Amino acid sequence: MEFKPTGFAAFVLSKQPIPAQKTMTAELRFQATKGLLGMMRFADFDHPALLEALGDFLKLGTSAQNTTQLASLSYFHAFQKVTDPADEVRLTKKFNRARSTTLTKTEPKEFGRELEDRLAKGNRFAARIRTEEIAWIQQGKNASAEFTRKYLVR
Repeated sequence: MEFKPTGFAAFVLSKQPIPAQKTMTAELRFQATKGLLGMMRFADFDHPALLEALGDFLKLGTSAQNTTQLASLSYFHAFQKVTDPADEVRLTKKFNRARSTTLTKTEPKEFGRELEDRLAKGNRFAARIRTEEIAWIQQGKNASAEFTRKYLVR
């Protein structure tokens, strides 16, 4: 099964030159995801719109290319943050669609535990990065450049 671009991924693809609008290249996917992760880093990492957009990119492509388990977690986390019933319906559909292709058919309650575990791990990682950034600043280094060099350069 292959997931075609939807939501934010479809929007990004629509902004490409006409010949490139037919497929999401690996480079475009990488650059768009990098930009999205930058928004998450400097804004509100768990804003439902950003989580949904991230899920749209994580589920792209064939089973060899996508990460539907992570997309499911993104949609599930976004669902927990929204208050509009229409948003809940849309995110539930996206969650179920992404989850339907995963090898393990975990129940939403189990997803909640997995999400909590991953968020705790992410919070520990963010605390470590913050400590590094403070140290870089104290050493007179450019914290943004050091962060990019350590975490963002391929």
